[in-house]
Amino acid sequence: MKKLISTLIIFLFFGLCATLAQNKKLTVTITNIKNTQGKSIRLAVFNSKGNFPNDKSVKEVELKATTSTIKFEVELHFGEYAIAVFHDVNSNEKLDKNMFGVPKEPYGFSQNFKPKFSAPVFNDCKFTFNESNNSLSIDFLK
Repeated sequence: MKKLISTLIIFLFFGLCATLAQNKKLTVTITNIKNTQGKSIRLAVFNSKGNFPNDKSVKEVELKATTSTIKFEVELHFGEYAIAVFHDVNSNEKLDKNMFGVPKEPYGFSQNFKPKFSAPVFNDCKFTFNESNNSLSIDFLK
């Protein structure tokens, strides 16, 4: 009997761990898309301060700009994240900037952070993704 109970506890423990480790769906809505002629929108999700917004992201998504508002889902584990998104209007797969480093293409960040004189840091744009906070909206700037 003890062996049966021990085995059940082990199965329950591993089942709970597997459930907690599953990806959940974060709903992201991007608004204020002005050019809908099939150019791509590139979104990057970051989970640490050291790499936002220029280095390696934990998830990247590419979408077609078909309407002025796009709604889609990204699968992630619960946690803290920041999102950077831009509209690659000329399809060169990078965010074009002027000589002062200011983006020339539409862009946006989670928390709808609006940079003033420099690119944001992780804390400017971070949000907590959990069971009750599972959607966000990003308005394009420009």
